[in-house]
Amino acid sequence: MKDRRDHKRLPERFRHLSLRAFLATAPPRFLRDESGSILVFAMIMITLMLMTSGMAIDLMRYEMKRTKVQNELDTATLAAANLNQTRDPTTVVNDYMTAAGVGDLVSTVDVQQGLGYRTVAADADVSIRTYFMKMMGIDTLGAVSGSTAQEKIGDVEIALALDVSGSMGQNSKIQNLRVAAQQFIDTMFNSVSPGQLSISVIPYAAQANVGADMLQAMGVTRNQTNSDCVDFKPADFTTTAVSTTGGQTQAGSFDPYDRAAPPADGNLVCPPDSDTKRTSLTFSGDQTKLDTFVNGLSANGNTSIDIGVKWAAATLDPSMRPVVSSFITAGKSLPDFAGRPADFSDHSTMKVIVVMTDGENTQRAEIGDAYRAGPSIVWRNTQDGSYSIYDAAMGSTPYWSQSTNSWREAPWGNGSSQQCTTSGGGGHGGHGSHGGGTTTCSMVADAKGPAVQMTWPEVWQAMSTDWFAYNLIYKAYGSSSQYYAWSDKLLNVIQPGTMDSNLHDICAAAKDNGIIIYSIGFETSKQGAAVLTDCATTPSYYFGVKGLQISSAFASIASNINRLRLVQ
Repeated sequence: MKDRRDHKRLPERFRHLSLRAFLATAPPRFLRDESGSILVFAMIMITLMLMTSGMAIDLMRYEMKRTKVQNELDTATLAAANLNQTRDPTTVVNDYMTAAGVGDLVSTVDVQQGLGYRTVAADADVSIRTYFMKMMGIDTLGAVSGSTAQEKIGDVEIALALDVSGSMGQNSKIQNLRVAAQQFIDTMFNSVSPGQLSISVIPYAAQANVGADMLQAMGVTRNQTNSDCVDFKPADFTTTAVSTTGGQTQAGSFDPYDRAAPPADGNLVCPPDSDTKRTSLTFSGDQTKLDTFVNGLSANGNTSIDIGVKWAAATLDPSMRPVVSSFITAGKSLPDFAGRPADFSDHSTMKVIVVMTDGENTQRAEIGDAYRAGPSIVWRNTQDGSYSIYDAAMGSTPYWSQSTNSWREAPWGNGSSQQCTTSGGGGHGGHGSHGGGTTTCSMVADAKGPAVQMTWPEVWQAMSTDWFAYNLIYKAYGSSSQYYAWSDKLLNVIQPGTMDSNLHDICAAAKDNGIIIYSIGFETSKQGAAVLTDCATTPSYYFGVKGLQISSAFASIASNINRLRLVQ
């Protein structure tokens, strides 16, 4: 039988041994033999290196896929969170991921949004099948990639339209308003970083005086320098913008209520500039100045909510940017406000109107266009202060004098009158020497004067419209029809229904531009509550309050604003 031992495969020292002898001798020697041990170590190291390299390859493949998915997810959530994005945020995320070829990996999309903010969070499941790590029992590598994007409000522009009509002087309402408004201002400044918050306060009654600086910066022709209000046309209420290159009409400074000369400042439709408590404070970032201002609010006059909201909206409209720029140059606004009001498309800026009233729209009188500016028919004697009026229809005696109660050739103070004296005998008067006496007549200049023609703004500073109509027109003509005719044509009276329509229009225009509107009815009427609810962004943004509750309303509004100002 052929020996199975292969002598060529055994070391030479074992070849002479029999199989039995080899088996008995080889194990101990084999154990002691170190030849070929480096080969074993090398094989082990090579195996470990291959496994390590394989793990690195698997991990690299996983990281490449995870990075791609993360980048696409970040892009998708940023696009979906954009406040200018009108499509459904979830759809936007899914479309972005599908276009990138990883749409099937999206697991969840969560959208949180409200007025002034939107947050989009999305998760995607990332996994790969391993090539090398499966040798260690790891068949797949996977994890959840997440991305959250948020667009939020940063800067805040606020306009407070506050009713300071006469009824606010009752039942401590103006006092309660002062406290509530100051607390609101303080809360906002305590929660907003310096330079981010601008506040305008518009006190309104029958009109709203926004100050000479505002009208001058807007390019408004000022026919009188006593007060600075604007008479808006119905079309002006359909937009939040105002012209800053002229075109607006300055309101007259006049009293349509009483029969007085001179008129009381409190009866002027547009409060005088000298009444700083009733002149608007706009584009301010000075907390102390704002606190002082609202603590000095005073009450008088009718109610024009439409005027208050129009000006409030205007101070938030980008068309006012040149005005703010001029205020910054003059040191009346902070340099931080450069570029304000922000564009409506800039959703990092929150724009808010808070309108408060204790009543409803009442009549608003405007002076007739023909009696707003320019020379009037009234002449004033510079010495005795009496008036004359002119009417060309009276022929050769076109001037009626208050002093002489007669129609004359010239206003009292600029003319002359015939004066006659009789001397000698006991004549009976007349010309010549009848009755033994001699009468001499001559034209004698008016004793006092001269008289100067007044402008219409000067007339309304000197007398109310009713005093003019009664003491000059009625007494000159002795006709009640003339009195009523002049009373009617002197004034253009805006009725409450028109004012309600104006208010609806300006509120709608503001809301269309993304302005958030809160409204407060302070012990108001049913009609007042209705128009304020209509004006507010949503019915829940209307607050009907009484007494000290007004502070709670302002506090709730401040809290709501700050809640919308989410900080990432």
